[in-house]
Amino acid sequence: MATPRAFGYVRLARANPTEVERMRLRVANHCVREGLALELVFADNGVSDTALVRPAWTALLDVLHQAEAPVVVLPTARVGCGAHR
Repeated sequence: MATPRAFGYVRLARANPTEVERMRLRVANHCVREGLALELVFADNGVSDTALVRPAWTALLDVLHQAEAPVVVLPTARVGCGAHR
């Protein structure tokens, strides 16, 4: 039986390439643990949670319409929210 394919998605409100890479790694590690073949992790970096346009989310949905695959969704990091107030 073929290894199930997976796609990931991460979003950060404040652009932070280092944090995006950390979250991508978490998704990849999750896929390894669960025996999933991670195809790609889509990332909206610097996109507010209130934004109606999320390019990576839209791209993920487009891919899912074309391929049957489990989706790994990693919650948005909340590290530091309100910490600078």
